[in-house]
Amino acid sequence: VTYGEDGSKIWRRGSAEVTGVPIYKVKDVVDPTGCGDAFRAGVLFGLNHKMSIERAAHVGSWLASRAVTKAGTQNHRVSKAEFKKFLGMAHDAPVRGNE
Repeated sequence: VTYGEDGSKIWRRGSAEVTGVPIYKVKDVVDPTGCGDAFRAGVLFGLNHKMSIERAAHVGSWLASRAVTKAGTQNHRVSKAEFKKFLGMAHDAPVRGNE
C-alpha cells in the first residue's frame, strides 16, 4: 500500500507482519503525476528479476522519487549507470536514500 510522502507498507497475508518502505528524498518535488506508475514499474521490475518484495518496493520507491522531479507523467529519465549504482546500494535491509 502506498502512502505518498509517507512511503509504503508491505502487508503479509495471514500475518501481522508489516514492512515499511521509506521514500527517497529529493531536493525539489515538481509534480507528483506519474509517481504511482513509476513505483509500480519499479516493483514489477524487481519482482520480474527475482528480488524480494521488500527490495522490489525499494526499487519502486527510488523510481518514484525520480518521477516527482519532472513535470508530467513519464518525463523522468534514469540512466543505466545511475540505476546500476542504486541497485548496488540497495539490499533487502531497510534503505533510505537522499539526493
